Amino acid sequence: MRLLFLLLVICNITFGQTLTEDTTFVTGTGFDNWSGFGSITVDRVLVQPDNKIIVVGQYINYNGLDAKCIIRLNSDGTKDTTFNAGTGTNAGIWGCLLQSDGKIIIYGGFTSYNGVASNRIVRLNSNGTKDTSFNIGTGPNDYLETVKMQSDGKFVIGGRFTSYNGTTVNRLARINANGTFDSSFIIGTGADNRIRDLVIQSDGKVIVGGDFLNYNGVANKRIVRLNTDGTIDATYNTGTGALNNIWTMALQLDGKLIIGGDFQAYNGIGRNRIARINTDGTLDTTFTIGTGANSTVMSLLINSDEKIYIGGSFLTYNNTARTRFARLNSDGTLDTTLTIGTGFDDWVKSICKQADNKLVIGGNFTTFNDGSKNRAIRMTDTTLGAQNLPRDNFEMYPNPTTSLLYIKNAGNIDHYTIMDINGQRIENTAMNGEYINVEQLQSGTYILILKEGSTKIIRKFIKN
Repeated sequence: MRLLFLLLVICNITFGQTLTEDTTFVTGTGFDNWSGFGSITVDRVLVQPDNKIIVVGQYINYNGLDAKCIIRLNSDGTKDTTFNAGTGTNAGIWGCLLQSDGKIIIYGGFTSYNGVASNRIVRLNSNGTKDTSFNIGTGPNDYLETVKMQSDGKFVIGGRFTSYNGTTVNRLARINANGTFDSSFIIGTGADNRIRDLVIQSDGKVIVGGDFLNYNGVANKRIVRLNTDGTIDATYNTGTGALNNIWTMALQLDGKLIIGGDFQAYNGIGRNRIARINTDGTLDTTFTIGTGANSTVMSLLINSDEKIYIGGSFLTYNNTARTRFARLNSDGTLDTTLTIGTGFDDWVKSICKQADNKLVIGGNFTTFNDGSKNRAIRMTDTTLGAQNLPRDNFEMYPNPTTSLLYIKNAGNIDHYTIMDINGQRIENTAMNGEYINVEQLQSGTYILILKEGSTKIIRKFIKN
C-alpha cells in the first residue's frame, strides 16, 4: 500500500488546508459488518496502478451486492465485474499484496476461497480466480496477519500460526515464490506470541513487530531485526523494546522506521503509541510527539514530502483533538494545517494513496465529519502535492528494459531507490555512473526515485 503515494504525476506544489470527501467515489450503502468475525470491517484497501481499488476485510455485502470479504472497485466506487471472486472466503481477509505481474496475494483467517480449501493464504490471478500454481499444501495452521515480498519473489509471512504445511514454525516463516516452504530461513523456536507486521529492508534484513517477548529464546520485546537467513541481527539495539504491542510499521527512505501500536514507551522512554527508530534500533529522540496518541495507532502512510498519516482508535494527538486520523510533520509534531472536522466515528484501519494524491481510507467507521460513510471513503487532501520538480530534458531509457536503465540529464543525482508496487524498497544506494543495472529484478512494474539533495525525481519503469 505505501508505494502508491509514489505513482505521482510530477507537478507543481498545491496548497490548502482541508481533508474533504471525494464525492466522485460513490459507495452507496458501503460495506456491512460480518457479525462474529471481529470488529473491523475493512482491513485493507489497495489501489492498483490502473486506479482500481481492492478492498478486503470481514463483510458480506457492498452497496447491496454480494461480496464476501473481497471486492475490486472501479475508480468511481462501482463494483468491478471483471474481478470474479466467486463465493469469496469463509472468514475474514486481513491483508492483500499486489505482485508486479498483477497477481494478488490475500491472507487472513479463512480456510476456503470460492468453495475450495485454501488455508489462510491464496494467490489470485488478476481477474480474481485462484492461481493454482501457488502450492501451499495445508498452509499455516492459524491466522496470517502480515505478508511481504522480497526482491527475489519469496514471501516472509507472520501471524499466529505455529506450523506451515506440517512444519513447525512459530509465527514466522519464509515461503518460496510458488508457495512452498523455504527451509533455508532458520527461525529456531521463533516468536513466542503474535506477529502483527513486518518490513523488509533494501539489504534484505527483516524487522518484525507484534506482541511477542522472545524470539528464538532471546528477549526481544515486540520488535526484532533478522538477518536474511532468519537469525537475530545482534547489531539492532532495541533495549527493552516496546512497552506493549506494535500494530504497524513503515520504513522511511532514509532507513528509519516508524512504529505504531498501543505501547506507551520504547526502551524505557515514554512514547505513546508512535515512535521513530534509528537504523541501529535505538529510539530517535528528534521525533517529538509530545504526549502522542491517546489510543492505538493501527495504520501508517508516509507521504512523498515525508509527512506521516496515522489512523486508529485515538481521539487526540498531543492533547489536540484528532478523531482517529491525523497528519504529522516529518519531525513527529502534529500538522495543524490539516483539518478533518469531527473525523471518524470508529477505527481507521487502512490508509492508501492514489496516483492523483487522493487518499483511500478503510476501517470500521460509519461516518466521517458527521456524514454517513460506511467503512470506506476517498478523500481529497488539498494540501497534497508532489515535492518533485519537473525536468524537461530528463531521460530514462529504454523503458521497458531487460537489464540496463540509462539516466540522462538528471542533474547531480547522488542517490537512487527502487521500490515495488507495494512500497517495498528493493534497492537503496548511491548513484554511480549514468545507468542502473536492473537485470536482477523480476519482470513487472517498479518505481525509481532519484535524489539530488532535497529534490526527488520519481518515475515508473517496467522490467521485462
